[in-house]
Amino acid sequence: FCVKGDTLYILDRLKCQILCYSASSGEYLNSITINDRADYYALRVAEVRVWLLRQVSNDTERKIATPLVAVDFEGNIISECLPQGEKYVERLSSYYMGGELCYAGERIIARLPQHNTLYAIEADSVWAQYRFDFGDKNIDQFIEESPSGDDEIYSRVLASRGITSLSAGVIDTESDLIMQIIRGEKLMMLMIDKRDGSYRLYPRFMGGLYFLMGADSQLYHLGGEKFATVVSPHMFLLAPFPTRELMEKEGASANLMSVYEQLATMDIKEDDNPLLMVFSLRENE
Repeated sequence: FCVKGDTLYILDRLKCQILCYSASSGEYLNSITINDRADYYALRVAEVRVWLLRQVSNDTERKIATPLVAVDFEGNIISECLPQGEKYVERLSSYYMGGELCYAGERIIARLPQHNTLYAIEADSVWAQYRFDFGDKNIDQFIEESPSGDDEIYSRVLASRGITSLSAGVIDTESDLIMQIIRGEKLMMLMIDKRDGSYRLYPRFMGGLYFLMGADSQLYHLGGEKFATVVSPHMFLLAPFPTRELMEKEGASANLMSVYEQLATMDIKEDDNPLLMVFSLRENE
């Protein structure tokens, strides 16, 4: 789903429809039927078109090699973008992991499944804005070199070699680029300061910043240096809260210790409502 202006757009994957509601009242407005049926799984709305991601297909009846498409508000496809090579289409036809579309100011950012490039979309133009190279751990090269066939073997080799790819939750602001990455079976959060090129990498474990920035939840940019996320209560019950002594030993910031102390006083239960967390990336704010 996404919100554009005063309209909430919801993608109905089973019926290949986009349902439109008033974002302020919830009133149903209309629906857009996508005339070309496929497995669409992500959408963002621009001024005169709707951008969608769809699963590529190697099916003998219908081969789909272009994962990014744009439709008009009548549901007609007006462009098909980012054609993929034969090896990628063959692998991703059965081994499916979703990409994403997200807003970045006036642009839309597209991330394809098991790729290390972020594409920018503006008006009717699409271009590669960021490309990451993880050397001999790079997923793009691995797919091109991996043999056809068994998905289980592919997954096992992917994990054992620590092959790295971009994952969900991309946020692109004037000063920061934030995303998750997968290295083998390890999920981490990568934060890049675009002002000086420095970066920080946070592993997925309870005591770190990773979980306080939402873990598997979506991140939202509120403007400037402010961000928000939603954290499910059961995430905090997977492990005990770290003590102040442990956090001091690990070199945690005063702010991080303060947040955990606040959480420890809340008596969080597994069936509580999710927590809305608002934060800044800069320690001096």
